[in-house]
Amino acid sequence: MASFLSALSELHDTLVASLSSCGLGLDGVEAKPELMRSVVMLPSAVAAVPFQESSAAVVQQVEIESRRGARQAAPPEGLQLFFPGFKWETALVKLSCAELAVYCFEHLLSAGTPTVCTLVQLGASWAPAICSGHVWRLVVPIFLHGNLGHVLTNVLFQMRLGFKVEESLGRWSFVSLYLLSGTFGNLVSAALQPAKVAVGASTSAMGVLGATVVRLLCEEQGPEKQAMLISSFLILVFINLSPHADLFGHLGGFLSGVCLSLCLKPSSSNSLRFWSVVPMLAAGGICGYELSVAPHAAQMAEIAQCPALWPGVS
Repeated sequence: MASFLSALSELHDTLVASLSSCGLGLDGVEAKPELMRSVVMLPSAVAAVPFQESSAAVVQQVEIESRRGARQAAPPEGLQLFFPGFKWETALVKLSCAELAVYCFEHLLSAGTPTVCTLVQLGASWAPAICSGHVWRLVVPIFLHGNLGHVLTNVLFQMRLGFKVEESLGRWSFVSLYLLSGTFGNLVSAALQPAKVAVGASTSAMGVLGATVVRLLCEEQGPEKQAMLISSFLILVFINLSPHADLFGHLGGFLSGVCLSLCLKPSSSNSLRFWSVVPMLAAGGICGYELSVAPHAAQMAEIAQCPALWPGVS
């Protein structure tokens, strides 16, 4: 570096001498060698700076800061073991924290485990209310849960599978899949079980499971692929063996997760996106129609007897 700057200085000296012999400076007027010399002295001064030593020190300091930041941002190895692909900054972590925070609010509001009346008034999926215009009840139940075990099971399950799916699809595509699959599952549940009050992120978690199956089939390679597919199928079966499981909501969430994953994958063709969305739209239209024509007067009369959450506020 020093030799290069020295050669550059000599080149400037030669140029100044040539221009001076012609009686011209760099700007077309009479040359002033003393001024030109002051200009070309700068590279010589820079050459005296220990450039290599200073740059090496800067690079070393940057590497130290990078390693320090990596240590602060990296999650513990245990989290990576139980939740493959775990990262603090992901949308899945934020969604899971929101669900835990909402459950804490429910618990405080009910002074214990939330009651059915509390859940309905907070926005549970319930066909009579949805038909009366409360369409937001198809989305809000994703963040409501019936008890502590319910919310912990859903959060741990979706975090077990979801980080790899978010990494594959991207943040906003994952958020879209999560919310849309949960909404579609709640729509199917309300249409086929109109008297049932349903809450929980399990419809969205089933969407994540469906997206996981697509990811395994399309992207994953190696001997673990078959084991993951079998375990995903067993999870789908065993979760729905519970007498309290929302079978139709889970199936709706799973199938919509498959369709949405195919639609949102960056590598999907336009024709694949189109044909993956068509079944969802058709099934959603049928469920919406069934929901609109079902009689709900008796159920509306029952829920009207629930006490108000905030007395004096209708």
